[in-house]
Amino acid sequence: MIITLNCSTMKNRDDIHNQFNDALGFPSIYARNMDALIDCLTDADAPTTGMCKHAVESGKTITIKLNNYNDLKQRRSDLIDDILECIAFVNLRRIENDESPLFFIAYNSN
Repeated sequence: MIITLNCSTMKNRDDIHNQFNDALGFPSIYARNMDALIDCLTDADAPTTGMCKHAVESGKTITIKLNNYNDLKQRRSDLIDDILECIAFVNLRRIENDESPLFFIAYNSN
């Protein structure tokens, strides 16, 4: 699965949450903070948990494509850091549990 986040429209953390939620379909109880994002992303390959309506099958990966990466990096590098740190934490959590990483990152500078 490939999900695309449009960095040129991100202005704050709410925009990060909105775009991930739109792409993966988090539950109505989603708290819209970075810990909740990590929890939902951790279960993005576990459809039965209900954390992601658009989860992938176990063993599959998700590529997060960051469109207009440089635009956001110049305007709000802290938001880029937030996204990358969340993905890195989820992958590390999985590795520590003897699971394969779930996410890959791709970006373009347009």
